[in-house]
Amino acid sequence: SVPVIPPGGRAPFELTVEGIQSAANFDLRVEAEPSNENPRQDFEFSDLYDNPGGGFYCVGGTIRNPGDRLQDYLLIVVVLYDNQERVIYFSDYYADPEYATGDEPQDFEVCVDTLNQEVARHELQAWGQ
Repeated sequence: SVPVIPPGGRAPFELTVEGIQSAANFDLRVEAEPSNENPRQDFEFSDLYDNPGGGFYCVGGTIRNPGDRLQDYLLIVVVLYDNQERVIYFSDYYADPEYATGDEPQDFEVCVDTLNQEVARHELQAWGQ
């Protein structure tokens, strides 16, 4: 889960309902609390590649932090979409807050289970504090 979503930001989520036999419709309610934190999103990605296969879709490359040193976290998220723009699945990777500091770009790779669905595109995001 994402600790704080930036104002106007989007984050994938997963909801698991156990023991249900069938559902015709459902209600979903989201609650949020204001935060004094404003996660950074200005990370620079380069040398990106995607590697689908074996039931997983991996996205990797290099990430660089052009700003001040992070104190708490750096979260890299990959979201997979089908050809109708529906979320297939997502995966996140928490890196050390000192990861990708200053002129020291770091390599990363995040792999997502495709759930045996055809991936039309992916979205790559990063937040840090």
